[in-house]
Amino acid sequence: MSGAADPLRADVLRRAARIAALSVVGVALLVLFGWWLDVELLKSLYATVAMNPLTAVCFIVTGGSLWLMASRLEPLARRRRRRVG
Repeated sequence: MSGAADPLRADVLRRAARIAALSVVGVALLVLFGWWLDVELLKSLYATVAMNPLTAVCFIVTGGSLWLMASRLEPLARRRRRRVG
């Protein structure tokens, strides 16, 4: 593997992690919105059992943590963000 492929691979993985973080947060916000409006379709998202609102909040925290872990900063700031994440 060449040295030029490693930064490209890291960028692709970082982008995938950010997309996953946004997806998780988006689904969790939809579920919370469903609980707020009492819409069964949004509470369960096509499943038979509704998601607990606290689970949706945990998904938001998890998505935020993943977003922080996928940051591309200088080493000191990256360590601080990863510690928080």
